[in-house]
Amino acid sequence: MPFAELPEIKLYYEVSGDGPPVVLLHGLGSLGRDWSPQIPALEPRHKVYRTDARGHGQSDKPEGPYTIQQMAGDIAAFIDKQIGEPVHLIGFSMGGFMAFQLVVDRPELVRSMVVINAIPEVVTRTFRDKLNLNLRFFILRLFGLRVLGKLLGKLLFPRSDQKELRRELAKRIAGNDKKAYIAATRAVINWTVADRVSGIQAPVLMISGDRDYTPIKEKQRFVDIIPNARLEVIANSRHATPLDQPEALNKLLVAFLAEQNQTD
Repeated sequence: MPFAELPEIKLYYEVSGDGPPVVLLHGLGSLGRDWSPQIPALEPRHKVYRTDARGHGQSDKPEGPYTIQQMAGDIAAFIDKQIGEPVHLIGFSMGGFMAFQLVVDRPELVRSMVVINAIPEVVTRTFRDKLNLNLRFFILRLFGLRVLGKLLGKLLFPRSDQKELRRELAKRIAGNDKKAYIAATRAVINWTVADRVSGIQAPVLMISGDRDYTPIKEKQRFVDIIPNARLEVIANSRHATPLDQPEALNKLLVAFLAEQNQTD
């Protein structure tokens, strides 16, 4: 199995295809293999790297605390060691946070960036925000990852024809290391690089499910201040767009990457 020996941790990854390099960054509690619906669309024209983030999958799970800056630094070290040239970054949810952090910290490593259902900050401003966060920790600590996974599955995939997606999500969340999952969750809380994104020079595509947690107008607010960014909205999609609308997402990814490769 391929592992990258990095300065701080050992990072698991998978690679397929050939062409300009693409690095895929998964969401909280997920792992690289959850990008499987996107691989057939990407690998005919790109060398595609799927990593398991720190604390996830087969990568090392050191004691916390974790930070998004630290997790993005793992990916920067991975690019330096395993790829050796700038990449196209595609990040979903927490992976989108990592992508934003990486592009502001190491802009020379990023040719272009796609972020799916993510913005460059996670700030608990309202009472409702804090209540929802505390409720998640309460469920996690009292009932465990299995119950949390089932509840998240019902929230993300509520339709009757999404039974298999609910089952797979519950299984994936339950398979996490509890301490590492908590450390990764805490890394997200009150993280921000919002004051730095106006300096991003790489082309940026922000993609939002029309029913994502974060309102579309909030994503548009950041698109408006990033010099070379645009927003695309996918209909009938909640937060887990790579899984609930894979064909629509893949079409946007392929078109955006083709556009970037033509201009290089």
